[in-house]
Amino acid sequence: MRNLLIVFILLGGLILVSCAQIVNPNGGERDLKAPQLLNTSPKNLSTNFTKNSIQFKFNEFIQLNNPGEQIIISPPLESKPEFINKGRLLEIKLKELLLPNTTYTINFGNAIGDNKENNLVKDFVYVLSTGNIIDSNYITGKVENAFTNKPENDITVGLYYTEGFNDSTIIKHKPIYMAKTNENGLFNIKNLPGNNFKIIAFKDENKNLKKEINEPIAFLNNIINPIDSNNKNLTLKLFKPNLYKPGKVIDTFNREPDKFVFIIYKPSYVSIKPKNTNKSYIKYIKGNQDIDTFYLFTSTIKTDSLLKFNALINNNTSEIIIKQKVINKLNKPTFTVTKQLELNDTIKINFVNPIVKIDTTRIKLLKDSINLAYKFLQINNFELHVTYPKEESSTYKLILNDSAFIDYYNQYSKQEKVVYVMKAKKEYANLILHIKVPKSSTHPFLLQLLSSDEKIVNYQFNITNNQDINLDNVVPGIYKVKYIYDANSNGIWDTGDINTNTQPEKVKYIDQTITLKAYWDLEQSVLIE
Repeated sequence: MRNLLIVFILLGGLILVSCAQIVNPNGGERDLKAPQLLNTSPKNLSTNFTKNSIQFKFNEFIQLNNPGEQIIISPPLESKPEFINKGRLLEIKLKELLLPNTTYTINFGNAIGDNKENNLVKDFVYVLSTGNIIDSNYITGKVENAFTNKPENDITVGLYYTEGFNDSTIIKHKPIYMAKTNENGLFNIKNLPGNNFKIIAFKDENKNLKKEINEPIAFLNNIINPIDSNNKNLTLKLFKPNLYKPGKVIDTFNREPDKFVFIIYKPSYVSIKPKNTNKSYIKYIKGNQDIDTFYLFTSTIKTDSLLKFNALINNNTSEIIIKQKVINKLNKPTFTVTKQLELNDTIKINFVNPIVKIDTTRIKLLKDSINLAYKFLQINNFELHVTYPKEESSTYKLILNDSAFIDYYNQYSKQEKVVYVMKAKKEYANLILHIKVPKSSTHPFLLQLLSSDEKIVNYQFNITNNQDINLDNVVPGIYKVKYIYDANSNGIWDTGDINTNTQPEKVKYIDQTITLKAYWDLEQSVLIE
């Protein structure tokens, strides 16, 4: 009995310990509600404002998210106000006198959230006037990328008084009134007086509310007035301005023997020839942001001397002088060969150095181990094309043996072998585009067939009249059709220039994408408007 009593006592102790075990409390439901505004001082839409601070009281504790950038005051202030978080209270302390008889709008963006989950207060705008009335005019619109027509988010759209407006106004001064675009590219500038304005949109990358030289920009050529009903739902096309004057030689240098480099911005035509030297070779490489590179190979009379070049760039002639250095290190005779081949493609061989001799006996093209006849098409001393009658569902092997090519420096190429497996025709699609242009058109159009992500231009055509374009053996996929109004007939898309009031060339897409499937024939009408 005594032992049984001890067992019961131990069991009871274990039960008590179990009941006393500490567990984490339930956190309750997650807070999904944004703070609610209880009152403001002074009240929203107040007139005859003379104070130096504004207070906003909320129903819960708040936090501020980068208020200096998120809170936009229009017209902007020269001195940034102070934003003070006092728990449930936000106070804005002004550090300058406001303009007389002016309506001010404060757009809070995503600046205010609750202190726990940072649930944001959306679409919060506060308006006051230093005069007797609240201006009620407004301007709405959207900002789109000029080249893709896609909406541009977080773009500053500013209004400037027309009196005294010049090329430097947007660089030296902040807008008089302004707003930011949303994710759909839409903007709404409210509470405006009935004045004439110049409207400018720009990507304010350094957040100073002033247009920097390299920041993307959009503008309208005409003056706008918010009273005019035609100045609602405006469309502005944002573009990157020219970094330099097209055709400008940005840099020149010589870092390899007999090799001279010219860095040129937006060259439309380039002819560079050395003075008093032997034969030269020039290679063009397209770069990013319209900054292209030209490599010129030429032997000179003597080293460590100044070499002079006659240059014709974009119809401008000049003399360029480069100091040639004594350099012994040579660039290896490397080249690249097309690795993947479609039925319509051509084998391309591209060289780093100019090729001065080709030994065709060291080049073979095989089909099922049988030698094939082929032809070389020499585009220039840096590029060769290998042409031959390709057959579907066949395998080819290109053999470039050692010393098949000799370059400018008398260096011999290394061996390269590439195997190409051709698809059957039934694995491709055929496409016919029926192109119709306006009768009133006075300039050509650039028609592009793009990949669905628009990263690849698969085909491009210069269109001047109604025509049908037949494309055979097209790789199946989803494509977009885009056309560019080539206003100056130079064969490329041109950006705008606010200094000359030149808008970027217009770009449009056909409404629907084109889906091509294997072993399909498709006809598509393209109406250019």
